[in-house]
Amino acid sequence: MDNKFGKRLSILLLPIYVIIILLSSLEYNNSNYLKVERDSSEFYSANNHYENLSEKEDTFISVAAIPSKVIETDYLKVFLLYSEEMEDFIFEMDEKLKPKEDKRTFYSKFFSEFKRGMDIASGKKEANDIANYLKITNQLYHLKIDSTDFESNFVVATNSKERIGFETYLNIKDLEAGKKVLIIEGPVKSDSFEPESETTTKILVTIPFWYFPQNISPILLSKKIEMDTAVNKQALP
Repeated sequence: MDNKFGKRLSILLLPIYVIIILLSSLEYNNSNYLKVERDSSEFYSANNHYENLSEKEDTFISVAAIPSKVIETDYLKVFLLYSEEMEDFIFEMDEKLKPKEDKRTFYSKFFSEFKRGMDIASGKKEANDIANYLKITNQLYHLKIDSTDFESNFVVATNSKERIGFETYLNIKDLEAGKKVLIIEGPVKSDSFEPESETTTKILVTIPFWYFPQNISPILLSKKIEMDTAVNKQALP
């Protein structure tokens, strides 16, 4: 008897739970064009692509990040977040880098450091040649600002939240002041659900920023802001 009552109660409560979930997911859209985007583009700047806006504990960068929306230095730091998929593409480019035993799993830091120390003491080389690893990384991932290509020269680094990735600094002193767009291209699978599908290159992330070097004159700065505003208005649908 109790089991039958429990089943009936569950059947009665299920629609209520569904309705509550649907109601809690409702949001009001007050614009036909403007909406909150998770990823940046030429016309949207999402916080998770700027390091100074991703410092909260529950906020993490996505794909890549630059220091801030406004860059005043004559160089631009770019941090590209590491993923296991990136390493698969590197192994695809050079099978010699692929170790006999895949180490991408849980491990004991103590035993890992002990083994590394023993290998160094015995003169044994590591399975992966980090120099060649980075060389291929730089071949796979292309950086450009607007239509200008930049050499990446990535090195292994961690960000402020100890997430591992690749870091480089671009010389932008010859760029004109104003709005710029950083574009990072890299390899992806043509079918994301099929690991053996063809590898193609596409835009991974687009990050807008404003370049106003500290030594720019106030008059020129004002003119550049006016020009960028006019261009953005024309570009909007």
